[in-house]
Amino acid sequence: MPAYYLQTLGGGSYTTDWDFSRWVPDTIVINLGTNDFGHDSGPAWEAAFVQTYVEFVVNATQKYYKTPKMPVFLAQGPMNDNTNLFNALSNATALINAAGGNAFYLDMRGPPNDGCGGHPGYQGHHQMAQLAIPQIAKVMGW
Repeated sequence: MPAYYLQTLGGGSYTTDWDFSRWVPDTIVINLGTNDFGHDSGPAWEAAFVQTYVEFVVNATQKYYKTPKMPVFLAQGPMNDNTNLFNALSNATALINAAGGNAFYLDMRGPPNDGCGGHPGYQGHHQMAQLAIPQIAKVMGW
């Protein structure tokens, strides 16, 4: 993801990085690690994953310089409810906050993977939204 994050259109050849000053969101939701933790290679690999995740989140929030304490939600969805992924996201959340960030773990585990190839489909995404909305609303004061 870090290799594609700055691109206006991800993948392939591109000529223009995204202009982060054009639009500043109120929050960021990131759902990474699902596939990575399907191939977990042990404690050293997990530590490197956490460090890379923290660097990615810090970089993402710094792009929106007008809101340095922007809430960032580190999501875990229904495709991988692995305890090691949970621990990695919890560790990343703590490290981001220790560095002055504003990170929160977003639990979206449980909904069905009723779509193509084991991914959430309509019902899965609907249930994920039902889980995410109150968690995000509480932090955002909605």
